[in-house]
Amino acid sequence: MGTTPLEESIREESRKAIDAAREAEASRTGAFEEECDAEIARFRERTEEETRARIRQEAFKLKNRSILERKKRRLTFVEEFITGIVEDAVAGIGKDRRYGTFLADTVVDAATRLQGSLEVGLREEDLVRREEIMEALTAAGKEPEIVITRDDGIRWGGCIVRDLREGRILNSTIERIYYRKSPAVRRAIMGMLKEKGLAIEE
Repeated sequence: MGTTPLEESIREESRKAIDAAREAEASRTGAFEEECDAEIARFRERTEEETRARIRQEAFKLKNRSILERKKRRLTFVEEFITGIVEDAVAGIGKDRRYGTFLADTVVDAATRLQGSLEVGLREEDLVRREEIMEALTAAGKEPEIVITRDDGIRWGGCIVRDLREGRILNSTIERIYYRKSPAVRRAIMGMLKEKGLAIEE
């Protein structure tokens, strides 16, 4: 039995509708895939840029760390060099012929300024200069009540004079003198190091 024109028309319209739906679905699928591809590309680009930025940041950190480490090592070298020079210089100060005069003159000056009962603290190895100090006081017309004792706090030399009545203290140790003069000493040594290309930049 043949189909009627109505059935043919319905089938034709159905085919058209199905084809149109397929085309629309294919179009939507294609657009979605393109959108996905574009999003993936944007994500990849963003991720790569973030990765490059992170790499640049880490490289910058490493470079700075390397610079700081080099400066730290050189600073340590400079400090050890300066300390070594100072230690060598003060190690032989007690053997200098002028050292005894320095001690005696320092105590005489203190006796003039303090004018009371005095206690003079010396390194153990400087106690042998007790007589020299007393002779200098006598020669200067100073006859204070004075006691000379060992002071284990003095490492490099010099003396500490204490006024036993008023509690005043005159610190004339080599350590104290170096502390006051250390900026000038450091500048001189740093200048020599810079001439040799060994000092860090200030």
